Amino acid sequence: MINVKEIWIGEKVRVISSGRIGTYEGISKKKGKIRVRSGDKIYIASAKNVELYNEVDQNDLNLEEEELTQVQDIPSELDLHINVLAPHLEHANPIQILDFQIRKAKEFLALAYEKRKYSVTLIHGKGTGQLRNEVLHLLKENPTVQFYKEVNNGGAQEVLFNY
Repeated sequence: MINVKEIWIGEKVRVISSGRIGTYEGISKKKGKIRVRSGDKIYIASAKNVELYNEVDQNDLNLEEEELTQVQDIPSELDLHINVLAPHLEHANPIQILDFQIRKAKEFLALAYEKRKYSVTLIHGKGTGQLRNEVLHLLKENPTVQFYKEVNNGGAQEVLFNY
């Protein structure tokens, strides 16, 4: 929750319930609500549902190796293309390939959640849409996923977790 008396217009904020990141645009006409600009749109949110958002540039941190958090131990994205994920399976049965891709996606999401990653990206590609549909079903049914959105012109999903 932010105190609207202590925040400046233009500061980066995050809407807690949706994970949407934007800039504070001032107090709304509705009591207890504020305006948040994200992209070209202005959203109205409860001040209780908004927090300051601080992006941390890893290059600016002077941490010793043992001080690095577990979050940095895993990548922020997983490419599910079989030629990248497991080249030895490129010529396997398509059903086996799809099962392997989904299993790896589940494992990646579970590990990212366990390590408290804020967000990750699953790259499924455009192709026939079968892998994309399976990934969307996986995300929809996963209780640790708070929000996901299509990125890379429909070739990937950015995932935000529900902590």
